[in-house]
Amino acid sequence: MPWCKIGNSVTFVDSAADCRAMAGGIVPGPVDAGGDGGTVVNGGSCFIRNVLTRGFGELILDLGVAETVTPQLTANVDLPREPVKKGPSKAATVLTLTNALRVRLATRVMQSILKLAATYKTGLEFRVEIFRKTPRGRHLLDQYHRYLPEIYKIARDDYTLLNDLASAWLEVDPFIAAMVSVAGKAEAAPAKAKHHKLSKRSSDAAQDLVGRFGEASESAGLRALTEELASELAEYRGLDAEHALSKLRASAAKRESQE
Repeated sequence: MPWCKIGNSVTFVDSAADCRAMAGGIVPGPVDAGGDGGTVVNGGSCFIRNVLTRGFGELILDLGVAETVTPQLTANVDLPREPVKKGPSKAATVLTLTNALRVRLATRVMQSILKLAATYKTGLEFRVEIFRKTPRGRHLLDQYHRYLPEIYKIARDDYTLLNDLASAWLEVDPFIAAMVSVAGKAEAAPAKAKHHKLSKRSSDAAQDLVGRFGEASESAGLRALTEELASELAEYRGLDAEHALSKLRASAAKRESQE
């Protein structure tokens, strides 16, 4: 991504040529943090970029070619999702996609993507400052890289699952940000960050999603990994950011010594 430093400020530009025309120089931007925010093809594998926003981007393409959609699909363009009214008369309802409706739905998808984009830097910092610095985190990253194509396919084939996944990420983002703050500032981390807790709701949602990915997977390896993660996630329910970080580091050391 082209970020240009002009004087003391940094701005997002169209290209390196655009930057040079303004007498600036290309510099790494927030999207480049960690060096692996690019596409899967280019070797990157950021979860927010390559699963969540990519899936919502393809939803826009699907809306562009489809002629009709179900109410459930239209509900899944929003983060958080608005409940769909259920009833016998609604079960078989199909909506015709007029040009005006396509634009409205696509706009709502873009609003959802922008909500996810606001959490992108936190996700990359968590990856670099916490996961990459613990044996357990590095192991999970290795497994994620291995199964990323199937993880994306499962999410892409079920927009309700994709929406639930994105919604769960947005809900847990403040907790992740608190862990990053504690990891980076150690004893100097704000008390508010240290004591930010992972709610039962967030923990339960994460376990449910992991289980649903396992049920949808055709890979014995990914199913085994989801079972392992579901059990592990239960151990973090109710912990604050400081204790969760300590537990991750201790768990990593213990698991590494057992291998």
